[in-house]
Amino acid sequence: MSTEDAGEIVAEKMAKGDFSGIVPLLHRHMYGGDTGGDFRGKVSDGLPNESSEETASDTVAGKRP
Repeated sequence: MSTEDAGEIVAEKMAKGDFSGIVPLLHRHMYGGDTGGDFRGKVSDGLPNESSEETASDTVAGKRP
């Protein structure tokens, strides 16, 4: 499901008083390219640009606090 689709689904549900669309709403706001939540390519100097898999793997291996 795209973030645009999620936005439409949430709007329909909320208009009916159905608040079960809160999770797609959060996804829309966190990951929607037009909502300011798309941080790809915006890593500032000094911060590593790594995948979540790398971070999790390093953490499990004790390489991170």
